[in-house]
Amino acid sequence: AVVHLEQSVARWRTRGWPVFLAGALRTLGDAQVLIDPDAARRSWAEAEQTLAALGRPRSPGPVIDLTGCTENA
Repeated sequence: AVVHLEQSVARWRTRGWPVFLAGALRTLGDAQVLIDPDAARRSWAEAEQTLAALGRPRSPGPVIDLTGCTENA
């Protein structure tokens, strides 16, 4: 799944639709969390930064980080 999501992120980067890029990044982070928690955090952070640049609020509710931390999204 991670490989396909990485391809999706790469594709959305070239399309110029940042809201879809943010969604792909968020989903990529969800898929990465158990195999590469640092990569997951980077993906989630980029998704939040992308949405913030669009003036969109942060995602509602907590993000459950399966590595042991719970952060507000």
